[in-house]
Amino acid sequence: MTAFAFRPMAEADLSDVVRWLPAGFDLAAARDKYLPWIRGEHPNHLTLILADGHPCGFAWHYRVGDHREYSLATGEPDAIGIDVIVGDPGVGDHAALLRQYLRQVVLTAHPDATRVISSPAADDLSAVRMLTGAGFTPLRDITVFPGEPAETLCAFTVGDTND
Repeated sequence: MTAFAFRPMAEADLSDVVRWLPAGFDLAAARDKYLPWIRGEHPNHLTLILADGHPCGFAWHYRVGDHREYSLATGEPDAIGIDVIVGDPGVGDHAALLRQYLRQVVLTAHPDATRVISSPAADDLSAVRMLTGAGFTPLRDITVFPGEPAETLCAFTVGDTND
């Protein structure tokens, strides 16, 4: 069984992030996007994911109400939003990874949370499967910005378990 651990992301981790993101996203782009998050100048909170002690991906959490367009599209301004990118597909049970991230990071940072949401691309069936395996329920497709692809809004009600 894979042992997962989590720690705040540091600037030195951005070279791994570049490896896990689509081609064309270089270190300069990673610094531009993620350094404000790392420094606490942005409402998203970055976490490095470790599998058996090795970096394998990253995640972030945020109050949905801090992102106006997303809040309007989801109708969930009081929820906590999450996104997870697993860069190494061979790390084991992704649903278990997500359940641990929720318990150890998200709900610790937001102890008053009653709902957690995530909205992968509607055609990303593996992400939807990971979320449902961790106890999320797909609700409906949404579009955050006009002209962008649809996303499948998935919700987890705190107190529901799927361990």
